[in-house]
Order: sequence, then structure tokens, then C-alpha cells
Amino acid sequence: MIMKKRLIALPVMLLLLLVSCGGGGGSGSSSSPPDTNYGIVSDIQLLATRYVAQAGSYIYFKAKLLDGTGLPVANVSVTFTKTSSLGVLSSASAITDSLGYATVTLYSASAGFVTLQAEVSTGAGKVRDKKTVYFSSSELSYSYSLYLGADGNNNGTYNESADLNLSGSTNAQVLIRAMVLYGIDSNIAPVFGSTVTFGTDYPYFSSAGATACSDGTTVCYVTFPYGNTATTDTSGFATVLMQVNSSILKTLTTPLNVTAYADNGSANLLTLYLNPVTISSVSLTVSPTSVETDSTANAIAAVKTSTGSPAPDGAAVNFTAACPPLISIAQMNPPFVQTADGMATSVFNAPSSVGSCSITATSGGVSAIVYISVVSPPTTPVTEPVPDALAIVPGTISVVSNASTQTASFTISGGTLPYTTTSTDPSRVYNAATGTGVWTGSSITATIAANACPGTVTMNANDSKGNTDSATLTVLSASALSLTPTSANICETSANCGSTSYPTSVVFTITGGKSPYTVTSSNTAAISDPVVTAVAPFTFTADANNGGITSDTTVTLTITDSCGSTKTVAVFVKNE
Repeated sequence: MIMKKRLIALPVMLLLLLVSCGGGGGSGSSSSPPDTNYGIVSDIQLLATRYVAQAGSYIYFKAKLLDGTGLPVANVSVTFTKTSSLGVLSSASAITDSLGYATVTLYSASAGFVTLQAEVSTGAGKVRDKKTVYFSSSELSYSYSLYLGADGNNNGTYNESADLNLSGSTNAQVLIRAMVLYGIDSNIAPVFGSTVTFGTDYPYFSSAGATACSDGTTVCYVTFPYGNTATTDTSGFATVLMQVNSSILKTLTTPLNVTAYADNGSANLLTLYLNPVTISSVSLTVSPTSVETDSTANAIAAVKTSTGSPAPDGAAVNFTAACPPLISIAQMNPPFVQTADGMATSVFNAPSSVGSCSITATSGGVSAIVYISVVSPPTTPVTEPVPDALAIVPGTISVVSNASTQTASFTISGGTLPYTTTSTDPSRVYNAATGTGVWTGSSITATIAANACPGTVTMNANDSKGNTDSATLTVLSASALSLTPTSANICETSANCGSTSYPTSVVFTITGGKSPYTVTSSNTAAISDPVVTAVAPFTFTADANNGGITSDTTVTLTITDSCGSTKTVAVFVKNE
């Protein structure tokens, strides 16, 4: 069967996940048995909206907190930490909402792996969870793929059970081999001369002579004795030696993620386990088992350990699709998933030709396979599935205007691609890349002009079907318009008005708001419209007009700034 060229062939990620037997030292994950204390954080689950993203885009992370009864815990601060220098977090901490979720975004302009850890201090210890994601430098449309193998017993055969289940010796050594391929339809060939970079989400030495770990510390759990990069040979193989101080890892936490990616954007992952924790079974469910060409099916893997319990959170599951003659991990989106409560889900992208395909899920050297039929679509028209409602988030956001430009980020989802987003006031909120109030794509960055006037700007998101959703961006003033003094008494002609001495004029000082300012008088016969000085300090003089009134009167002066904000002051004018 001939496959059509994949339009969304994902670069594939490498993740080596080394599992210890306890997760002691107060660290925990969502696989730990929950405490029975009501309202006390006992479990944390870190979820990523996606595992593979284009460099220059955002990935949303949600950390869910549960107490000992399984209920969400609100109003708790969650600390988020990256274990690498790559990527920028929207915030180092976030407060859980009423559903127990704390949300941050991760942005990276460069390609590579980023591991994010979410942690909460409970008073008696800490609970934490982490996930690893990959930012790709490619356009996600090339048929590059990377397969990973491990040889722990150095017998030349990769991914045997003994290779993937280490004994827990003080310094276990494992050969890690990446195979990089390029294939379009049925033509697959090894890639020669591609540089593959390996790493871990725990601190590691990039070579035996390194003096600092990957995170800048000096205590490392993994060492690449001969370096953590290798170049593929004529067979497409790039191999490095990895040494793991497993006795240290066993006293800390369960997962250790080891990553690798090629300079063409492809990557993949694999999972190793320390005894006594081993994977005993992988169950795979595919729904539906008969799909039309160029459609999709969901693949759900359930992974269990030798004790019968679900695999520890963060255990990697590889998904591979085989539609002869092509075997391609690019047909699975994503090609790897880290387990949560022992479960991992991927999506199968069916080829353009009919036939039989197999889907394989592998974790810890244990695999499960399900066969799926690819059939022609019916000749009669079918109702197009209704997409999720178009949404732009966040729905509201506030920014305080100052002397420099500022930015606010929004994400559009649902509806039908492509998306177009517009600003109702491009003079205040605009697209810095184009200088207009229009954006395209699912992740946009709005720029707020320097010294922008306060007010509300609506961000309108539109999809290709005409569906709309909007968000509100409120620009706040850094300082409200104010006036000193707040009132005044003056005399029409002289400082001696009967028994009361008043000056014939008063000087007011304006602060806040945005210059230039104008002042209007409610009674120009008594007080002419004052003129404000052009530069700070901004002052104006209210001077009584001789003969302008025949009796005592009160004049209202209205101060207006360049943004339209107003302030009034009452001036009592005494008749001579």
C-alpha cells in the first residue's frame, strides 16, 4: 500500500525515562497513594496541552492539586521550575482556581527539549510532578524520523528486556543509539551526517571532563563519558554511552527523562526502569478500528508494573504505526506520551490508501499491537463534524500603561482554521510585526503602545467559517488625573473684598493623566479659559475678570487630558 506524503508528519522525540523504586525524600507524583487528609494537598498532576510544538509558539501547562479525598484544592500556590535554560515561563508560580488548576505557559524561540516541574510544599514535605516537551525547528511537514534503542548488557542487541530494566548498580552504563531516517511514501533512507544531541531532565555532565552539570550545579546523576552529541553514520546510526548513578536516583524520585534530537528536527524517546519497578503489561485500545482514508483514530495505552499498579507518572510510551511497506512514527501524533495514572493517548493519522495498518504501543520493552482497517469513505455525502466552539483565551486581561511598549499573549482554539484576530483600536493595541491591528495563527502577541490612553480594547477572533469570539484587553492609567488645590476663593479686582481678603488669581498644578491638557471655564465672563503650561510642571492660572460679575458667583473649571479624562474644580469669585 502506498502512503500519501504526510502533511503533518511530526518530528519525533527521544525521552529516556529511568524509574526507581520509591520516589522517597518527600517527593511525590500523581501515582503516589493520596493522603486521607481533607483539604491537604496530597497529589499533583502536571498536564501539558501538547508534547511537540513549533519553536516560537506557546505550550500551556496545568497543574491539578488534589487532597487526600480526591477533591481539588483551591487557592494554593504552585511553584514551576525549568530544569534547562531553554524556554521562558510566563510565571514562576500560580494560584490554583476553584477546580484545583494552576496554569502557566511556556514559550521557546529555539528548538530543543524543556522539562517543567510543578511543586507544592505541604508542610510535611513536598509533592511534585514533571513533564517534558519538545520545541521543533522544522515546519512539522518533513518525513524525518528518529528511532531510539538501548543496549544495557552490551551484547549488540537493542531494546531487550535486560537492556530496559537495570539492576540498580552504582554506575549503570547503557549504550543509547539513535537511528535517523528520511522517508516519503514508500521511499525510506538513512540520514548520513546528522548531528544528534542527547540530554536528560535531571542534571547531567555532558562529558567526563565537565565541571558543571547541565543546570549549572555540580551534583549530577547522569554522565555522558564521551560527550552527549554524535553524528549519524551511513546507516543513519548515532551512538553515545550514558552512565547513570542509579543508587542516587533510587533515593530521590521515580522518573529520569533522557532526551535526544537531530539537527533536522526529528527526535524520539524510550523508557528504562530500575528494579524492582518493571513494566509487566501494556494494553492498547484503538477506536475506531476501521477508519476512512486520511482520517484519525484514538490510541489509548494502559501500562502496569510488575506489582499490578499503574506505571509511575511520566513513564514514556512510544506509539508506532505500520502501513506496509512504510513503517512511520510520523503517523502517530504525538509519537510519544508520558503516562498520567498509567494511561497515555495518541492519535493515528490514516494514510490516503486503503489497507490494513498496525498500531504498536511500547513501554519498558513491553509492547501491545492492534490492527486497524483503512477503508474508502462512503460515496454519499456525510455530515461534517461540528468543531469545538471558537475560543480566545484569556477572556480578559489588564495592562498598566507606561512609557514603554508592553505585550499581552492570547491563544485561539476550536472553530475551523485558519484564524484571524483583529484589534478594535490599532492605535493602542497592535501587531508589532506588521504595524497593523491584525494577527493570524493560533498564538498571538498584542503590543500595547507606550503611554497608551486608558480604556477597553476588544480582541476579535474569527475562523474561516465566520465564527467569532472576543477577549477584553483593558489599558489602565499609571496615575489618575488630579489637581492641586482642590478648590479656591478669589476676588474680582483686588485682594480686599469687604471683610475677606482673597487673591485675584490662583495657580493650579495638574498631575497624572496624559499631557497636553486643556482647561475650560463654565463662566468666561468671570474667569477666562486658562492656558496650561506646555511642559512639566503643568500649571494654569485662574484669574478673575474685572467687571465680569455683579454678584458673588462660583465658576467650574474643567481640566481635560489628551486621553479624554476630565477633572473639575470649583472657584468661588467674590464680587468687589
